[in-house]
Amino acid sequence: MICFTKIDLLNAKEYQEFQTIRDYYTSLGYGVFTNEELADIKQFLNNKIIVVTGQTGAGKSTLLNRLDNTLKLKTSPISEALNRGVHTTRHTEIYEIANFYIADTPGFSALDLKDFNKEDIRSTFKEFSKYPCQFKDCNHIKEKNCGVKEAVSEGKILESRYNSYQNFLKEVNQ
Repeated sequence: MICFTKIDLLNAKEYQEFQTIRDYYTSLGYGVFTNEELADIKQFLNNKIIVVTGQTGAGKSTLLNRLDNTLKLKTSPISEALNRGVHTTRHTEIYEIANFYIADTPGFSALDLKDFNKEDIRSTFKEFSKYPCQFKDCNHIKEKNCGVKEAVSEGKILESRYNSYQNFLKEVNQ
């Protein structure tokens, strides 16, 4: 599940880009919500145990407070000096809300991919498997006749998603 927060901060162009991203992830089979769609989120999470993760200041604790207004978890506004979130949640805690359990976690500023290899990264981009390549172990970077690169150029795979894939591969190859 993906939950977008702080949609209210987007201008009209950014909102259109958000809609494109939302539609793309929905087409991949993800549950995609904004933090305004509380009833839909609760229904989606019914009878599940989940962990909320995201960057510092993304609105994780704020979302939990909105899902259950009795929680009163500490939240902080975006730092005007840094123009980013500040660490507020200091430990992981599990809460029972409605018919699901949800763990609130401290935010992060970067992903640590040191325990992953290129095959792990490639397999997490599940939509890539829809586009055949000349080589079974194609990394979708420099290979010729790569169905994934063609799908990106044709707009079938989001360019931002492909860029993330490339960046993750660089991280694991360091």
